[in-house]
Amino acid sequence: MKVTIEDAGPCRKLMHVATTAEEIRADYEDLVALFRKGGKVPGFRKGKAPARVVEAQYGRDLSESAQERLVPRFYREALAEQEITPVSIVGVNEVVFSKTDGLSFDVMIDVPPDFKLPKYMKIAVKQQAVTVSDDDVQKAFDSVMEQQSRFEDEDEGALEDGNLVKLDYKGLCDGTAVKEIAPDAPELDDGVDFWAMLGQREFLPGVDQALLGAHVGDELTAEIVFPDDFTTEALRGKTATYTLNVKARRARQMPEVDEAFLKMFEVTSEAELRQRIKDDIQQNREQQEQSRQKEECGKYLLKKAKFDLPQTVVQQEMEMMVRSMVERIAMQGASRDQIAQQQAQIVETATEASKDRVQLSYILSRIAEEESIAVTEDELKSRLESMAEGYGMTAEKLRSELEKRNAIERMQSDIRDEKTLDFLLENAKIK
Repeated sequence: MKVTIEDAGPCRKLMHVATTAEEIRADYEDLVALFRKGGKVPGFRKGKAPARVVEAQYGRDLSESAQERLVPRFYREALAEQEITPVSIVGVNEVVFSKTDGLSFDVMIDVPPDFKLPKYMKIAVKQQAVTVSDDDVQKAFDSVMEQQSRFEDEDEGALEDGNLVKLDYKGLCDGTAVKEIAPDAPELDDGVDFWAMLGQREFLPGVDQALLGAHVGDELTAEIVFPDDFTTEALRGKTATYTLNVKARRARQMPEVDEAFLKMFEVTSEAELRQRIKDDIQQNREQQEQSRQKEECGKYLLKKAKFDLPQTVVQQEMEMMVRSMVERIAMQGASRDQIAQQQAQIVETATEASKDRVQLSYILSRIAEEESIAVTEDELKSRLESMAEGYGMTAEKLRSELEKRNAIERMQSDIRDEKTLDFLLENAKIK
């Protein structure tokens, strides 16, 4: 086998592989025997046709089968001979098979970058003070109280922010029902016994202001102006008149900070609860500060080590980031039209971020090798259990799903990168 390698771009190689007829003869003869045994040749009983007749009958099929069997084999052998570990196969081309001349083919591959590892011990990192103010504790305490509150019917009194209100509503735009203008959004036309919370995300732009101060039993008329960037395209820039009937009101009732309330949090006093809240905030902010310091270490490494990247790896990372960003934007309530409008910006942001992520991962991988940082089976199992709990499945089921997608190696790589950043921070020069 003859193998030659050419540079074909940043982190890209073109590998030419050529074999002799002798090197492929045994495999080719095996294939001929298989076709002879299973094929049908006119004028001969099954399995009795001479080899030359079988070759004449199934020449193209034999050639294709030989290529399918031999290209992967000699590709692996060529990589081993050249001591190359590719990150991806870009393509296989120029495949030529001949039983008399041998097999030849070209493979375009992306390979890991070759770069000089920068000094990574004693990275200078600035430490930012972590504090928790009384206002921080009060806001968190109010949030706890709100989470434990309940809504009670209060038909007396005016509507105010934070109230739940039950409505019937109907909308007209230039005398035409809103649902006829925007048939894909019938919920914007009329509703019966619809519950809305004032001061939260409005189901119609400006409707909260129209409802504030109203009472149960009131019938209101409100002019709703749809902004130019409204999620429903057919209503953008239009003004509609809505009739609103207030049918019920519920007000939030805060809990009493009594023995039963405190028992839920396993504390004996409000002061103890506030201290626990403060400790939790402190711990969370310390973790955030540690994450920021690790990010600072990463930025230092990215600045000190510049090198070309395998484009297939960057492309895969970019596509994964785009999917993640789109899913996050969709969960925030964006419509398909809004996501489409942001597509160019999403791709641009993901492209830049993916380059940094891939570059940093290669640097951290090299540091991990230098420092013998590895991922244990227990660490992998712990990560799987943690993720599985969030997905509401068993760790075994999650592992099986990830293995189907060949994602376990990616998880191990992520854990190793995290451990390497921990190592760098432990050995950083904190100022």
